[in-house]
Amino acid sequence: MKTLNKRSVVIFGILIFLLFLLIQFIVGVIGGIATVIPVAISTGYNFDYVELVKEVQPVILFASELVCMAVFGIWYFLKYVIAKDQAEDLQEEHEKPFNVKSMGFIVCLTIVTFCIALLISHFVTALSPASLNLFNSMMNTAMGDENIIGYLTIMLLAPIAEELAYRGILLRKSKTVCGIKGCIILNTLLFAAMHMNPLQSLYAIPVGMTLTYLAYRYNTVGVSILAHVLNNSISVLLPMVLNRDLYNIEIIIALVLFMVPTVLLSGDTRILKLTTREAY
Repeated sequence: MKTLNKRSVVIFGILIFLLFLLIQFIVGVIGGIATVIPVAISTGYNFDYVELVKEVQPVILFASELVCMAVFGIWYFLKYVIAKDQAEDLQEEHEKPFNVKSMGFIVCLTIVTFCIALLISHFVTALSPASLNLFNSMMNTAMGDENIIGYLTIMLLAPIAEELAYRGILLRKSKTVCGIKGCIILNTLLFAAMHMNPLQSLYAIPVGMTLTYLAYRYNTVGVSILAHVLNNSISVLLPMVLNRDLYNIEIIIALVLFMVPTVLLSGDTRILKLTTREAY
C-alpha cells in the first residue's frame, strides 16, 4: 500500500534542498564567527574583514560539505542500508549488473556528459560573459589559493555530500511513486537550483540527469558518487594540466570519441531508455 504521492515527494525534495542549504548556511555563520572574533580581539578590531573571510572561506566550505556528508550519510545508512523494510529494495528486478563493462559504460557516459555540459557552459558564457565572471569568483572563493582543502572540497566532499542527499535519499524516496522520468526531472531541477548561479545551474542539468539515471539504473548511490567525483575531477584538473580551457572543437571530438563506446557498452538500444515502471 502506497503511503506517498507525487506531491508529497516533491515537497520532500524541496525540504532536502532547503536542508542542504541550511546546513551550509549554519556552518558558514559558525565558521565566520569562530574566525572573526579571535582575530578581532587579538588585533583590537584592526583587520580587513573581507580579506579574512576570503582566506578562511575554503576551510568553511570544506567543513560545511563535511557536515552535509555526515548528516545525509548517516540518514541514508540508517534508512536505506540497515532498515529491514528496505532490504528487498536493494535487489530490484530493474537493477543492472555491475561489472567491468558497467564501469566502462559509467566512465564513458560521464565523459560524454562532461563534454555536453561544457559545450552548454561555453555557449552561455558567450551570450553572457558576466555569468563566467560570477562563476570564476565563486570558484576562486571555494578553491582559495588552490590549496589541498579546496581541491578536496570540489573533487571529493561536495560530490559525496550531494549524491547522498539527491541520488541517495531523494531518489530512494521518489522512486517509490515515480518512474525514471519523474525521478530525473525532480532530481535534476533541485540539483541545478542548488548551485545558485546561472552558469553552474545550466551546467548541472545534463550532469544531474546522468547521475540520476546511473543511480536508478544500478540501484546504488555509489555509482553516481563515482561519476560525480570523476566529473568534478576532470573539470578541475584538466584545465590545470593543459594550462588553458578546452576549445570547442576539442570538446566535440572527445564527445564523438566517447559516445561510440558509451553506446556499445550501454546494453540498450538507446542510452537513456526512459521506461517507466509500476510504483510499489
